Amino acid sequence: MMTYGEQISVYKDAVYLQNGKFKTCEKLPSVQRMPPKQAYEYYNAKLERIWAKMKRKKPPPAAIMQELKRRLREHEQESKEIIKKIMFLCDCALGGSNLKEIRNTIKRIKEAIDE
Repeated sequence: MMTYGEQISVYKDAVYLQNGKFKTCEKLPSVQRMPPKQAYEYYNAKLERIWAKMKRKKPPPAAIMQELKRRLREHEQESKEIIKKIMFLCDCALGGSNLKEIRNTIKRIKEAIDE
């Protein structure tokens, strides 16, 4: 047995447009509604089924979690390398190093960021 609201939803989902007129193959639900006690039991059972499905969902396998951690560490290492290169650039600029060395370092940083 469906509740009145569920019957209305089925009816609305079955409505379609044909030659400029709305049609449906479903009949409008009867006005008869569930008694409150029966509706309470019905929705309680329905929610119990939904919650049971949610509890059965398993967390991601350990292999997937390890792969995600590996990728995170990989990106963390790349970030550290880029920061080191930027610090080197600052040192070069402050220390008066040659322009060619600074340009090469900037080029390597751009390549690392573009990857």
